[in-house]
Formats: sequence, C-alpha cells, structure tokens
Amino acid sequence: MVHVFCPINSATMVSSYPMRRIEPVINNLMQARFSIYFQADAANGFWAVRMNTKHAYRTDFATHNGQWQYLRMGQGLAGAPLTYARLKDLFCGAIPVPNLELCLNRCSEGAFECFVDDDFGAHTNFTSLFNFLHNHYFPRLLWAKITLKDSKSGFFLEKINPLGYESDGSGLRPSLDKVKAI
Repeated sequence: MVHVFCPINSATMVSSYPMRRIEPVINNLMQARFSIYFQADAANGFWAVRMNTKHAYRTDFATHNGQWQYLRMGQGLAGAPLTYARLKDLFCGAIPVPNLELCLNRCSEGAFECFVDDDFGAHTNFTSLFNFLHNHYFPRLLWAKITLKDSKSGFFLEKINPLGYESDGSGLRPSLDKVKAI
C-alpha cells in the first residue's frame, strides 16, 4: 500500500536539522590501529519512530475495512529524515544521570560512527569489540527499538564497506562492487 502524504507535507514546517557529514565518519573508522570491525543496518528505519498519538489522526486513511491511522512514522513524510536523524543522535548520545553513560563514540577505545540508518564500529581486538557491543551498543538498540537487517549487518569482521568505500586497516579505497557497477 502506498500513501501520498502531499497534503500533510504541504502543511508541515520542515526543520533544518543537520545531517552528519561522511568525511568524519570515514576518517574515524579508517585508522591503521583498528583490525576488527562491525557494520549494522537498521531494518525498520523510519518505522522505529513512534507517532505522537495526539497527531496520529493526521495520517488517517480509509479502506474497505474502515478508517486507519499510522502509529509509526511513515516514509514520505517531509519531517521523517530529520526526525530519524534526531532518534539516531539520541541513540548515540550521552545518557544523563542517574544512569550516566558516555556517547557511544566515547565509551570504548575503539571507534563508533553512524550515518542515517547505518552503524559502524572499529576496534583493536576482539575483546574490546565484544565488550562494546554487549555493554553499550545492543542495550541501546533494545531501548530505541531499532532492529537490524541480517543481510546487511556483520560483526567481528576483518573489513567493512562503509558508505561505498572499503577498508581492511591497510587503507581506504572505493568499494569493489561500486567500481564494478561503474
């Protein structure tokens, strides 16, 4: 089923919430000291964001079975990308007191970066990556109700393909499958 949100989008005041830049993401992950990686891709994307129940009526639609409304944010809404970016910033950010926890990119000796619905990590050894995933990353996925896509996620890898690039610790180059496509 496809819904056209043109009426609601034309009435939406769109914020200019900033998107992350790709250069810092790549530079942080591609340090020579890292030898073990993970990459994860969100399966539910925008659907992870719950609609505010008092605004859900704005997404009403009629079918032969009655009138329905979305309880989660749909793709195609003008504010969806920036709202999802805010969710990911909350997901990756510091947790205040009483359960103080640092930002994900500061709570280990490795590197952690996210770009839209993709998450990447780089560490120096297996134990460091395991502890980061177990103590920090997976609990936050559970909290944010973000699920991962099996086919595009991998853990304890020797190399990763972040955002069209490829690295195995020896340097950065365009991903071979992208070069082949060109």
